[in-house]
Amino acid sequence: MRNNKLLAIIAIFAMLYMTASNVFAATISNITVWGPDTQNVNLDWNETYPVWDITGSAQNIKVKARIEPTLNMSLSASEIDLGLLTPWVAETWTIDIEVGTNAKNGVVVTVQSTNWALVNTADNTTELSSIYKYSSTNQNTGAALDSTLAGFAVSNTLAEVDVDTNVHTIYETNKPENNDDTVKDLQFWVSVEANSQSQAWEYEDLLTFTITGRF
Repeated sequence: MRNNKLLAIIAIFAMLYMTASNVFAATISNITVWGPDTQNVNLDWNETYPVWDITGSAQNIKVKARIEPTLNMSLSASEIDLGLLTPWVAETWTIDIEVGTNAKNGVVVTVQSTNWALVNTADNTTELSSIYKYSSTNQNTGAALDSTLAGFAVSNTLAEVDVDTNVHTIYETNKPENNDDTVKDLQFWVSVEANSQSQAWEYEDLLTFTITGRF
């Protein structure tokens, strides 16, 4: 009986010694084992190995981020009301337009008339005998410049033209720009002049402004 107890004590001591000599390791990549025989090994989860120190490295860990595309256009008014027209007197109105985008190659803003004329709202057919023109001017310049990127430029503002149903470019850029409402990027101008034979009634046209980001 005494010998059995001694053997049991020796067995427990041996197990404790082996446990103390082993280091728990979890492989995340290539493992370098430093000990009496330095070597590279692959260790699995829950595996033990008789060593002094274990170091591990994980390579090619990817760092990712994403930027969502942004495209903004705001108009200072939803309606251009020229009011009561006096024959042979031109009435002019403007809308301020602000643009912002992170499109790599900037934006194009266009305008298109639905009727190419001011049309009588009673019959939607009779056109106002008038001069009807529009144009645009660039405000995105100098101290009001919306972009800090080198080479940023504005082009293709619209010189005054007679309104038709064609699509006209009124603003174009080549790089991203801030959506900054401090100073609008462009002004859109509408000018109408009626003659003395223009029929009494209300007249309307519908304009469509479109912005396209070149991502």
